[in-house]
Amino acid sequence: GTRGAHWLAVKRSQRAEFVVGGYSVQINGGTRSTHLLLGAYDPSGNLTYVGSSTAPSDEARRTEVFATLNALQVDQPPFREPPRFVATWVRPEVVATIHFGRWEVGQPLRFPIFERLRLDVSPDECLLPLTPTPEGSSSQQTPRKRPHLTMLPTLPLPLPQPTQRPTLRIVNEEP
Repeated sequence: GTRGAHWLAVKRSQRAEFVVGGYSVQINGGTRSTHLLLGAYDPSGNLTYVGSSTAPSDEARRTEVFATLNALQVDQPPFREPPRFVATWVRPEVVATIHFGRWEVGQPLRFPIFERLRLDVSPDECLLPLTPTPEGSSSQQTPRKRPHLTMLPTLPLPLPQPTQRPTLRIVNEEP
């Protein structure tokens, strides 16, 4: 019934594709960071701002992202209700895969991390989550608030030696 040395805490994270609608450079003190402004389409076809993610720090990936976005610059924001940033707006033609901790519709993404651009995914596929209501119409859904426990098949339970803690490996998905 109590936490002990044999507990293993695993954070649940999610991954989804979002449309890039612009980018913003933010200066805080002496540091400068660039954020990608992300959106998803609602049932009416309007692009809705869902949050921002920092741009990649790797120079090669950063060059790829901004070479693509700079070619798509426009004067007006593509979002129905644009965020209050001084931003460079782009046509909503680029999709990015974002890894994040939590997201409730109507709230910004929590702990978003840019993974990669997805030129093989159409921006029309990036939709806000929907769920049917009891009356049969569609409305926005908030994701589940309770975490789910995923049991890894490679982790032997119970542990063979009570004093030994399991080791975790970090696996890079990109080649």
